[in-house]
Amino acid sequence: MQLLSFLIILCVFASSAIGAYPESTVGYEQPVYNLTANQPKDGSYEVRKYATSKWARTNVTAWSWEEASATGFKRLFAYISGDNNGQIKMDMTVPVVVGFYANPCVFCQDHFTVWFYIPEIYQASPPIPTDPSVSIIVMESWVEYTRIFSGFAVGDRPYKETNHLSKDMKKNGMAADIDESTMYLGSYDPPFKMFHRHNEVSMIKAKK
Repeated sequence: MQLLSFLIILCVFASSAIGAYPESTVGYEQPVYNLTANQPKDGSYEVRKYATSKWARTNVTAWSWEEASATGFKRLFAYISGDNNGQIKMDMTVPVVVGFYANPCVFCQDHFTVWFYIPEIYQASPPIPTDPSVSIIVMESWVEYTRIFSGFAVGDRPYKETNHLSKDMKKNGMAADIDESTMYLGSYDPPFKMFHRHNEVSMIKAKK
């Protein structure tokens, strides 16, 4: 039931994006990165260095990844659909990223941030959002540790995959590089794609 509800919510918001929202990552813009030299020998995750880029983002308070994703997607999709100062319609990019921040209050809603990568043609000067809950941010070049997985990223699946990532990093002697205060979920497929889905969980290299 939880999965069905999540699919229905996102399909409502994504229905007008069919053809723009990718069935795969091929042919759709995504942030530029290079694999670093210190890849794990077991291939359990990737170490990526991303180039500086601009993103649209919105902060969401919610009880779950699914709720945060649905709320954030609605706001950001409205932005790229023309809810901006130039009424400019932009193509969908991948991935849709949801960031989750450690919450010391076990009885409170969690804090999330949902991100869309700005298409290259608008990177220099992105349209200004008209929704005050949406903002444009510059992400300076960063190093990211990423675990790829398939299926639907619902329920506690993102947390389990992130735990796997953390354990694999520690096994490979990378414990000092883990910033466990924030975890990220990247989704590359529309909710109506049932098979061969591509998801990622990531953590940013800790600042020293």
